[in-house]
Amino acid sequence: MILPILFRKLRRIPTKEEILRCFVDEGCLLHGSRVDFNTSIKPGKNGFLCSTNSPAVALTKALFSNLGSGASLDYILATGRRAESLELKIFGLNEGTVGDSGFVYVIGDTKDALESPRGYNFERVFTTSKDYIAKIRISRSDFRYPVYYADTGRRIF
Repeated sequence: MILPILFRKLRRIPTKEEILRCFVDEGCLLHGSRVDFNTSIKPGKNGFLCSTNSPAVALTKALFSNLGSGASLDYILATGRRAESLELKIFGLNEGTVGDSGFVYVIGDTKDALESPRGYNFERVFTTSKDYIAKIRISRSDFRYPVYYADTGRRIF
């Protein structure tokens, strides 16, 4: 239902980020991950399932990981009336930090979402598994933001 409306509005094929923005505008939250969940999304080892209302952050989480790699991701998110701007800096880049692909899961049932314990205004958390209403495969070409190796300032892509 969202795609035909978006296609008519834009008069071109929408980007995956634009599709995700439409879901958010309808009240959904997003969860980016390199894990291919087949049924429901499960909370992590910290007991939380993190979600966001930011397509840019969801894309970041779908492609970049700090789990088990020793890397640290630091991103600056700026939102405007029409678009988001994100700059990603990676500390301790390792082989598993950057993925070729990942997934963004769209969570439709958001009534039990809690404020982030980290205080991020773009993040909401769940303490239980959540079913998703859509799963969108993401590739590096879907990520349009600059990525830097923080230790040297060199742009990775």
